Amino acid sequence: MKYSNETSLIGKAANSLDIKGAIIGKTLDFIIQFINNRVNEKKWKNLFLETGEQVVKNLDDQDGFKNDLLVIFSKDNMQNIAEKSYDKRGYELISYLENEIVELFIEYGVSERNAHEYSYHFIQIILDELKQYDTDKALESYLEIWRKQSEQNYFSLKKQLDAIEIEVKKLGKDNIHVLSIEDIESDIKKSSSFEKLSLDFFEIDDEQFEMDFEDQLDNEKIIIVGKSKEESLYRILNYLKRFSKDRIILIVKDEKSWLSLIEDDIRNAILVPYFNSEEILVKKDNTNIFIYNEGDIFYETNELHLRKRTIHNLLSALEKIGLDHEDARNLVNNTSGIYAFMRKHLFNRVSNFKPQWVENRSKAVIAALLCGSWTECEGDKEIISKLAEKEYDDVIQELNSYSTVEKPFVIKIDNHGSIRYMISSIEDAWMELDALIFPETWKQYISLLKEVFEELEPIFKKDFNEHYLVNVIKEKPKYSKVLKDGMLRTLIMKVIYKNNQNYQYQVDNIVKAILENIRGIEQWACISQYFIPLCEASPNSCLDRIESEFIKSTGLKELFEKNSGDIFKSNNYYVNIIFGLEQLVHIRKYVSRTINCFFRMNEFEIDYKMGNSPKNTLEVIFCPWFNSCSLNSNEKIKQAQSLIEKYKTAWNVLASQLPESHAMASSLLQPKYRIVDESEEITYGDLDNVYIEYLNLCTQYAGMDKKRWKTLIEHLDRYSIDLQKDFFNKLIKKTQSMCDNDKEYLKTKIRYIVYRHRFYNQSDWAMEEDKLMIYENTISAISFNNPIFDYRYLFIKHNMPLLHPIPYKGDDYRNKNQQLKNQLIDDKINEFIEKDYSIEDLIDILVGDDDYYIGTVLAQYYCKCKYNKEILNLLISKDSQGKQTRSFIETFYRNKVIDLRSVINDLKEMTDNAELIADIFSLQRVNGNEDAYIFTEDEQVKSIFWKRERCFFIFENASKEVIEKALAECLKHSNKENYILFLDDMKDHFSLQELYDYFIKISNLKYEGHYSVMDYPLQELLEILQKEFINDDEKCSEIAKIEWIFSGILDWDTMKCIQREIKRNPIFYADLICCIFKDKDGNKKMDIDENIRSSLTSCFYKMKFCPSEKNGNVDYEELCKWLEDFKHLLKDQNQEYLYERLVGSLFANAPVGNDGYPPHESVRKIIEKYNSNDLNKSFIIEESNKRGVYSPDAGKSEKEIANKYYKFSKALEIDYPITADIFYELGKSYDEESLQQRMAAENE
Repeated sequence: MKYSNETSLIGKAANSLDIKGAIIGKTLDFIIQFINNRVNEKKWKNLFLETGEQVVKNLDDQDGFKNDLLVIFSKDNMQNIAEKSYDKRGYELISYLENEIVELFIEYGVSERNAHEYSYHFIQIILDELKQYDTDKALESYLEIWRKQSEQNYFSLKKQLDAIEIEVKKLGKDNIHVLSIEDIESDIKKSSSFEKLSLDFFEIDDEQFEMDFEDQLDNEKIIIVGKSKEESLYRILNYLKRFSKDRIILIVKDEKSWLSLIEDDIRNAILVPYFNSEEILVKKDNTNIFIYNEGDIFYETNELHLRKRTIHNLLSALEKIGLDHEDARNLVNNTSGIYAFMRKHLFNRVSNFKPQWVENRSKAVIAALLCGSWTECEGDKEIISKLAEKEYDDVIQELNSYSTVEKPFVIKIDNHGSIRYMISSIEDAWMELDALIFPETWKQYISLLKEVFEELEPIFKKDFNEHYLVNVIKEKPKYSKVLKDGMLRTLIMKVIYKNNQNYQYQVDNIVKAILENIRGIEQWACISQYFIPLCEASPNSCLDRIESEFIKSTGLKELFEKNSGDIFKSNNYYVNIIFGLEQLVHIRKYVSRTINCFFRMNEFEIDYKMGNSPKNTLEVIFCPWFNSCSLNSNEKIKQAQSLIEKYKTAWNVLASQLPESHAMASSLLQPKYRIVDESEEITYGDLDNVYIEYLNLCTQYAGMDKKRWKTLIEHLDRYSIDLQKDFFNKLIKKTQSMCDNDKEYLKTKIRYIVYRHRFYNQSDWAMEEDKLMIYENTISAISFNNPIFDYRYLFIKHNMPLLHPIPYKGDDYRNKNQQLKNQLIDDKINEFIEKDYSIEDLIDILVGDDDYYIGTVLAQYYCKCKYNKEILNLLISKDSQGKQTRSFIETFYRNKVIDLRSVINDLKEMTDNAELIADIFSLQRVNGNEDAYIFTEDEQVKSIFWKRERCFFIFENASKEVIEKALAECLKHSNKENYILFLDDMKDHFSLQELYDYFIKISNLKYEGHYSVMDYPLQELLEILQKEFINDDEKCSEIAKIEWIFSGILDWDTMKCIQREIKRNPIFYADLICCIFKDKDGNKKMDIDENIRSSLTSCFYKMKFCPSEKNGNVDYEELCKWLEDFKHLLKDQNQEYLYERLVGSLFANAPVGNDGYPPHESVRKIIEKYNSNDLNKSFIIEESNKRGVYSPDAGKSEKEIANKYYKFSKALEIDYPITADIFYELGKSYDEESLQQRMAAENE
């Protein structure tokens, strides 16, 4: 058989007479002839006899099978595969043919395992026949490579399939229900209503999930949460089938099988327990995948959320299994794309088994379905009872019987004694029970729902600042949030289950009635907790209510104004309103109305303390590069064109989305059940178009606002040169009507951009020179009415922008650029002088703006570093704050061209501004024994000077004698903060005794209630003095007084002298108790400032000490003396009622005893002696509070702590039985906590 390039199946790929292409052509021609011959001779079945098994009966349809097989080897298919394999190694043809043949066998009912085996032998026989057919050496060589690759692929797969089969058979001996992916695939095919339905239908179209899932596949435990447990299983198996072929994958159908598998020695498998149980053990050394429905309670972290399939993906999958587009669309619309509702259309399963909760047609079941979820609060029980028309206990007795069956109806969750119930699978329950909801029952449900939502929950009758105390407020709402959420979900399910518009009208009216209860901010806050499901149930009614708020306000704006950045003490109720409305931008029917509502709320112009705000949501909606709503790019532009005219805040929203804005985008909340209109993919053309239109709109509506124009200039560099020219022409025209201040503001911004791009000209983001010339020409084109403004930029602080800098990392670029700046300023100032412009006018346009170095530039370049009294006088008259005057004088002083004392005298003649004069004194740098000028100044200026921040810097080089004099002045005129900072800076000049003498004088300074930067210097001084004088009773007591003063900013461990004193003598502690606690009659003992009281209270809770403790020991006699004195002091303060409680909390801080057990023996003796219930309880509370914040671990930590206390109790029970009882109670408490944590982990 001759081969011709012109008639080959490989087309263009073989035009070069490539040997490989020719071989492929020969091979394919032969295969087609070979198949035809074998079929015609009725011998094709023999191809598979070598497997040792007969092909299944379905293959008796020989002509049909032949025709299907020939489709694989059609001219079009082969040309395509030949072209694809032309430039590839590995001969893609073989893999393609094998996969196609396997799929064909599976379609004819052959199991996947047998399909691979048949395919392998089929290919091998073809190779043998082909070798005899053509003895071409090149062909023979190619076939040998092909054969080796085929064998490698097959035996690798066979090994994995054999391993799975071995495991399944081994477990199957004991009637263990363990399935492979092949078994699941087979079950789907057998029960499918569509011939082509397989695991391939259940695609994961969530890239983020796939990446996260892949990252966790080597973990021992993976938690997956999805809409439907069955659908989630199939989607996960779809992924594993494609990407985890090298691992054994087993699905376990019941608890008995799982427990058997736990005992098996299987390793490195992927195991999926697919059954319900209170507790499922993890099989070690394997990957265990646990699948939950949304709404299921579980105590796990790092769960992966498998999002609902997109409508596009679902429609595509339906069309692939045989539905035309219209039928697929109708099915999705009628089921809202919810798998539980679609399942009966996908599968042809006739089940003779109906759960008892369906068969019984019970009113208790319908009541539970309509409520969805509830607690055992009296209000919830009342609603359940009314709907079921029987006593609540009878209802629960019946429902509990349905919780342990194969297909449970309800789940009971016990969280630390707080009971709640929920429907096991809400979608399945609705599919089974919807027909049993009769009109009279539905009518009663509506009536009860309205009744439930008429209640204003008690917390909303209190001040909003107290809402964070919700858990300790005694008065609870009549109906739980759990019930309200469940009943609202019923509204959603009723609407979407059969997509019946009549039900939507009903639900609209129900939601409208609920929202009519809102009369003020309290009702808005209350209803906001349920606004997300309300919006999904009735978008129209929720939008109507929000829109009516803009006509007549009933408190929505006030609700938004209540936002707070304190995540612990605030409830930002407004966020729920935002989240509720966000759902509606995914539905085209409501997107325009919703966007308008967001803009109306954005017009509130509220300062939000956290990220969630109407503006943030709008920025996501109008993001050019990310679609998170139902608008496409062109529709975003149309909306933007309309909205920028209507809303003043629209400009900022659009401007925030211009290029290089560093805008963040995230997904907006989507409805849980409703079908959404999918967002379109964005092309680069779309992106460019949106960016251009946003720029045009923002330019058109920038008006005369200089800040808007500045924003646009900042985002212009990524646009084309033509757009930049057009923009700057518009800007130049607009500036003709602007004031000189605004013109200069924009020119400076442009100048900075030119400087930055030329300075970093090697960066990827730097603009080309032709673009930069447009910017530079714009600077020249913007002219001032007052020419003096042309010199303003010379005074810019820090980094005056050069138009032509030496680029970054150029030769000596820093020094050269500084020289260029100096030269430019010098030249321009000389030009200013030559043109005889008014220096007074120049100062007028510069003064008052902190962005300019006026005094420095004037002194150095205008005055040429020669002191000018007239300019100083002029500056003083214009510079009310004195900052520029200071910089003017400082420049001369630093260049040593003035006598500071003489200038100060001049200054006093020109002004009586004591603040400015004091500021100028701080310029002096005192050297050696030289006196500071401030020493001889009047008291007013001294007082101002010594209270200035870091005023003592002038003494850095002074002698000890001058520093001592300065400290005396500081002590007389300053405050604690400056004195401590000064003393810490100069401490090296003094002996320890001298440092102590200066330190204790701090108490003479005025208390000011707060300290900002002195905590570290104070600790440094304390550490030095404590180390030296801790054992000196007198000095330690004096240092303790200073520690007491600063107790608000010191840690307890830092307050070593107070610790020593308070352990020796209870007077400090008793004084503290007197300050912060009321006496027995309820009176405050000391009339002190509440801020001070608050600080002292904080100090009290810091104090963790044991009386009379010294170096880990407690002397019994000293302890008794301390306690006796403390009791007398409290009695004198009429606070003796606190004694035993306070002592109990102190004893919990005692050191361990000589036997290694806490507390110390001396403390135990007192506990045994007192035998006080109050003392023991206080000890237990303090000991429990030591634990602090912790992470739950299913009760393991609590059990360890309990065992520790039991051990202490056992050791002390003979000699110290009362102390032992304390530890026994502690152990018992943690034991109970351990049990509760474990139960919570099991049930939730």
